[in-house]
Amino acid sequence: MNGLSPVSCLLPFPFKLLPVSSRYSLGLFGAEIFTPGLKKRIQDAWNIDVHDIYGLTEMCGPGVSADCDQHDGLHLWEDHFLVEIIDPTTLEPVGFEEEGEMVLTTLTKEGMPLLRYRTRDLSKLYDIKVCECGRTHVKHTNIKARSDDMLIIRGTNIYPGQIESVLMKDDKIGGNWCMILSTDENGIDQLTVEVESKNHLSQNDTINLEKKLCDKIKNVLVFTPKIIVFPPKSIPQEGLKAKRVVDNRKKE
Repeated sequence: MNGLSPVSCLLPFPFKLLPVSSRYSLGLFGAEIFTPGLKKRIQDAWNIDVHDIYGLTEMCGPGVSADCDQHDGLHLWEDHFLVEIIDPTTLEPVGFEEEGEMVLTTLTKEGMPLLRYRTRDLSKLYDIKVCECGRTHVKHTNIKARSDDMLIIRGTNIYPGQIESVLMKDDKIGGNWCMILSTDENGIDQLTVEVESKNHLSQNDTINLEKKLCDKIKNVLVFTPKIIVFPPKSIPQEGLKAKRVVDNRKKE
């Protein structure tokens, strides 16, 4: 690594990308859904090789799988875990390249072995035998979302990760955002996405950014959300886990 050191990080969210020493060459990041946009933002800000590491407390914490230098999926350590992908509704197995819920069985854990543990994480397995990096362990795609994170808004299935994927691609947006669901006087679901700008913007720039984000998110969701861009550090931050969804809809 040319004398440079790796850095490992469980990202507390929301977070701010501060400059880091140039002695770091790569980083392992986990603890949250890791969208490609967020991955690229960290890579550009810190000028390091960014790797996604997947895990869950019930297994061993971080280290169930990680992406190699090819950055095309995560290798799951099959000497320690047996992986299956199932349809989260029917619970039937799905084939390679088919999206479903990841189910894990521990092979070497002695203290608390688990059989066919439902992770609720949505992914799919690649149908390849040997990766270009030389490893033969099965690879799965980046975690798309959690099955229990799915929201139904106006009859459309939506995951918070879809919103984040749009936001993190815009370099004017900061790391903190939230989606708020409400019900209007006609009983129709409404979606408001609140985001922070990375820097202070003029009124015209704020309006233009709101319109731009609205159009991009509409292309993903099929209906029109309301976008509000706040100055930096305007959205309250509580704890290490970001609260991305506030559901204020009227319950029947």
